[in-house]
Amino acid sequence: MFYTLKQLFWSLLLASSIVIGIFVFIDGSEFYKNVNMYMMIFLLDIAIFIRFVRNWKYISMPYAQNLYGRFLHNTFLGLRDRRTVFLDLFLFKKSVKTSSNLLEVVYKKIGMQRFALYYYNFIAINKEQYEKNAEKIIHYLGYHQFTISVEPIFRKMVRLVFYRLPHFYRYFDVINFIQNPYGIFLGLGKDGLIYRDFAKLDHHLIVGETGAGKSNFMHVLLFSILNRKCFKSVDRIYLIDLKGGIELKRYENINKMKFVYDIKKLDELLNDIVDQMNIILKSLREKNIRKAQKYTFIFFDEIGAISSYPDKKLRESIFRKLALIAMQGRAAGILIFAFAQKIDNTILPSIIVNNLQSRVLFKTSSDHNINLIDLKENLREKFTMEIQDFQKGRCIYKDGDTSEKIMVQTPYIDDVTLNTLINLYEKNYPKLCALEST
Repeated sequence: MFYTLKQLFWSLLLASSIVIGIFVFIDGSEFYKNVNMYMMIFLLDIAIFIRFVRNWKYISMPYAQNLYGRFLHNTFLGLRDRRTVFLDLFLFKKSVKTSSNLLEVVYKKIGMQRFALYYYNFIAINKEQYEKNAEKIIHYLGYHQFTISVEPIFRKMVRLVFYRLPHFYRYFDVINFIQNPYGIFLGLGKDGLIYRDFAKLDHHLIVGETGAGKSNFMHVLLFSILNRKCFKSVDRIYLIDLKGGIELKRYENINKMKFVYDIKKLDELLNDIVDQMNIILKSLREKNIRKAQKYTFIFFDEIGAISSYPDKKLRESIFRKLALIAMQGRAAGILIFAFAQKIDNTILPSIIVNNLQSRVLFKTSSDHNINLIDLKENLREKFTMEIQDFQKGRCIYKDGDTSEKIMVQTPYIDDVTLNTLINLYEKNYPKLCALEST
């Protein structure tokens, strides 16, 4: 509190000195007779005082959390070292908004909130201090339902983005605002609608306990791929469901989709996919092209079911082909999206796991699952929320290209919406594909 009062005093003194200096320049030695000077000092001091009262906790936060820059230099005599400490200064608070007012109305309706605090230091900003103290900062400011993202700006500034994602929202709440025809829609993050560039897609591994929202996320991904612009680049989508076929069978009548629920047929299918991959890679080499322009997607609903099959020879055959696809498939445009409750070496060979570079982590208490994204301690510093406390649909998405990790809330798609959209695609896509081929 003393630090904040001291800062207030110096701010008032500095403002008054600047005003006096201006009037000395204008009126010379008669400046003290100008009533306007005293009025301006009074109004300016009132404005500064109001700013301090309104932003008291933001201004005092660097002092309370030891957020400072330290400058080491020699004294004038050079006999001993002296350290000068400069506390970070609060600049201003700003709401974070999109360019669409209608979308902001939707965000407000579903409970999404975002704002940013800006801090400056005369020496340098220590980003790590903010990341390590993220939980303490949230507690001190009283924003217990928010998550912090620390973003350095320029050389001596930092931007703290506080965001609270909605606990629940429906796919139809945002469907009219999904305007990126070449991006895979993932959900809502601190920057609003989150996409993954369709042209930069790689293999995905999605893990989380039962009921965490993995299956719902799979439907979100499939509907993004079924987007008309993206669908033109799709050669085939294979849907593998080895736990009864309940979740994915409803898609089987959509053009370009093939549904498999038998493990022996899966082995045969993978034979065909590997052959197709080799043909594509050979063609790319001959034409000196780095990447295929058409995509084949393989969606596995619970890939761990393969390891529970009693026929060891069949299991090894499937894993061997999956390993080849995981290593070489991206260049050929053949991408794996593997969903599982838990992943370790007994469930999926490490050679496959290591090549599924994009990772999505839903609610889980398994350290094996968490370590697929990062160490638990690192994730706690970045997101200030325990992964085992995630609500349904909340996940951490790790981009396989950039290794960037973001928190995402995926939309909920109920059965009525799901069946309505699937029926729509069943009726329209044969016509669209016929137009595409002409």
